[in-house]
Amino acid sequence: MGRPITKEQKDYLITHLNDRPRRAVARAAGVSMDTMYKIVHQHEGILLREGGKTKAKDWEIVVREYPHLSSGEIAKKYGINKSLVIRCAASLGLKHTEETKERLREQQRNRCRLVSTPEVVEKRHKKRAKTVRMELFNIKSGMPQKTKLHFCVIPKRVHFVINYLVRRRNYFRDIEVGGRFTLYYDEQTKRSGKEDYYTKSCGLTFEQVRN
Repeated sequence: MGRPITKEQKDYLITHLNDRPRRAVARAAGVSMDTMYKIVHQHEGILLREGGKTKAKDWEIVVREYPHLSSGEIAKKYGINKSLVIRCAASLGLKHTEETKERLREQQRNRCRLVSTPEVVEKRHKKRAKTVRMELFNIKSGMPQKTKLHFCVIPKRVHFVINYLVRRRNYFRDIEVGGRFTLYYDEQTKRSGKEDYYTKSCGLTFEQVRN
């Protein structure tokens, strides 16, 4: 929040309300240009923004229309950059009327209803389900994912067995080559006597690596 202006600064700005150039007036008063234009608006001065007739006309339009239209509506109707509308409204403290606020809220509610119809929801769910199936297939096939979705595709029990074999018995994995369910062993591995059991119950595959 900017520093509040003094009575002397405000009086000076009101006295020189329509003097030009306004930048010089703001500098003499020791205030920002936004403060300068806010005072001009509050005291019904001639709202001419520095930068030529086109920009001045745009600001006049925003002041006139903002109480009744949204920033996007003004931008679309008059071909004004939306960011300029927003900046102008913020600088001058412009507000929508209560009727406009309610109209815009109703428009937002209608948009929400449109994207929440049973047909749209079903279509969205089908699309996501298809994406999930494809990503799970990629993961189980050892292929890279194409989205940023996160999956826990290894059951907790299987995950526990893999961690035990890797940490305690020195098996190792190469997910890019063998996928998530293949464990490799070499002469440094303390091989478990339950490899066949783990293959049947957990779906693990054991392969020897030779130097």
